[in-house]
Amino acid sequence: MKAREFISRLEEDYPLEYALEWDNVGLLLGNREKEIRKIYIALDVTKEVLRAAIASGADMVLTHHPLMMKPIRRITGGCFLTRAIMELLQQDMLCYAMHTNYDVLRMGKLASAMLGLEDAKPLDCGECREENLGIGEIGTLAEPITLQNCAKLVKDTFALNDIKIFGDVNQQVQRIAVVPGSGKSTIRSAVAKGAEVLITGDIGHHDALDALEENLMIIDAGHYGTEHIFLADMKAYVNEHFAKIQVETHPITQPFCTI
Repeated sequence: MKAREFISRLEEDYPLEYALEWDNVGLLLGNREKEIRKIYIALDVTKEVLRAAIASGADMVLTHHPLMMKPIRRITGGCFLTRAIMELLQQDMLCYAMHTNYDVLRMGKLASAMLGLEDAKPLDCGECREENLGIGEIGTLAEPITLQNCAKLVKDTFALNDIKIFGDVNQQVQRIAVVPGSGKSTIRSAVAKGAEVLITGDIGHHDALDALEENLMIIDAGHYGTEHIFLADMKAYVNEHFAKIQVETHPITQPFCTI
């Protein structure tokens, strides 16, 4: 299958115009006329991802986070980004990113469904083109549970070793907001929509204190920890719609550890 055929179908389901205006999504590097036989799916392009994709014989690296976000003036191999670009070009490998268009159309809905939230609605509609779409989701659990048990639910659902909890672990919660990735910008929306706890990543000390002052508790499950669900979801999508294309996902390993 030609890359342009694969991309055309992908962008029917995940149109680029649903990405937030600051984002950089779609085909970032490579030839649309290349034959695609194998795709390697990862959250980011890293040295390990690049080595694994090349070793697997992949024709395309499909990631959530874009390899390039800012204009590049020189490609000299003096930093990882330009070395990665040179390596991808030398390998004749395409690089495609589906970031906030995937977030808006799928990520929040997927996370809320995994957590079992009922009557879930978009949390932060912000720049989104339609009222029923947005960043993150807010809904309710079938029964109230303690914040500690909610944190256990998050750990089990996202297969995590550790998370941070900001709030009284014995407090009962039921109305839950979830924003995979970095969700501090959605704290105000979570408060406005009556969330009792926000599940997200990348929450700083002062962000958490401000949220607690607004009676919003936070479970910080990490940026990677809440977004790695992209990998299995996109593998299933490719397998369902492109039977002739092989697909491999990068192993789910957090880029840090706790000791």
